[in-house]
Amino acid sequence: MSLTYKIEPGGSGNGSRQKRSAYKKEWERKQSKIIGSRFRANRRYYAMVQRCATLQRYAHVKVLVSREEFISWFMPKDFSGSSVDRIDSDGHYELSNMRVIPLSDNCARVKARKGQVKFNPAGPNECRVCHVVKAPDDFIRKKGASHGRERECKTCNTKKTVAYKQRKRAEKKSNVTSI
Repeated sequence: MSLTYKIEPGGSGNGSRQKRSAYKKEWERKQSKIIGSRFRANRRYYAMVQRCATLQRYAHVKVLVSREEFISWFMPKDFSGSSVDRIDSDGHYELSNMRVIPLSDNCARVKARKGQVKFNPAGPNECRVCHVVKAPDDFIRKKGASHGRERECKTCNTKKTVAYKQRKRAEKKSNVTSI
């Protein structure tokens, strides 16, 4: 005779804790997708607090806004792909120094501060070879590049590729004739 155990949601067995944990994770996942929810605002607030408490580059930054003030400020401004940004990056987290912008713009601002790319929120790209502003379709697509677009236009890349192939052919001929 075999015994089977039924694990109830309110039970004290190990299985019930695992079920509640899985339920809680699912609930948090659903809540984090609801735009303008208190849950999302609360997560953003604690992410700011955690960032200032643990990261060395945020050691000089303080959170000068209460949790309730932040939640009431953030909830109406929330949208899909939103990010909280400090207007003055040397300032503290306070309502007068914060804004909600798209995460892609916030990442571009960080890279621009580090000198990696030129930040241009308007959208058109500038070729790093000919320095001409062109439409995104005028740039080549490569895997691993920023957002799938290389920062060289198709014309400049073609010229570079042709020059590279000519140089390789010349090297190959010089190696063959010198032997």
